[in-house]
Amino acid sequence: MNDCPFRLIPPILLFIDMFEKERRLDTRQQLFNSYVDHIQWYHYMNEQRYDTPAEWRDYPAMCSAQLNKAFREGRSSVKITMAEKSYIINFVEMTQRQISSGDAPAPTQNVPIYAKAKLTSSFQLEKLNESERVLNAADDQHRRLVSVAMKLLQSGQTPLPSQLSYSLLSLLLRLLSLKGTIEEFIKVTLGQ
Repeated sequence: MNDCPFRLIPPILLFIDMFEKERRLDTRQQLFNSYVDHIQWYHYMNEQRYDTPAEWRDYPAMCSAQLNKAFREGRSSVKITMAEKSYIINFVEMTQRQISSGDAPAPTQNVPIYAKAKLTSSFQLEKLNESERVLNAADDQHRRLVSVAMKLLQSGQTPLPSQLSYSLLSLLLRLLSLKGTIEEFIKVTLGQ
């Protein structure tokens, strides 16, 4: 069997997987922005040199505004300046890390951060749950993708090229998390 068509499939599968991730992320970001009125950000302060107890402190208003803007835009991190020091705030890890400035090296530890969200008056838990159900439900395209991926995995070529196997399995794992795709997976696997 010619190997050329198999070389084209992994990038296509990875693109489909990436597109699906982005679609879900965009939908969740829209939900978040429609239901959250304000976010208050906090950082953990443990300044041993000042003999003060460790505590959670509010970010200054200007920093909070920067954090809110970056978070609502869906960015994974943002650089802020607080008390004449620069920090990278990582929203994925929910940490703050000081950036070294000129002569002095920055501390190496990440400091935890957290946020409290004030919900809008239009927030309804039932609507949020329904949106999440719709987001996690499979449609015919998802079921067809599961069927095609399984047929490729069960094809006569052994072994499948490693990039193709990885792409197929990555996409399958994502798709099988959607409600309604397990049935298609079992049907194709059992040959029904």
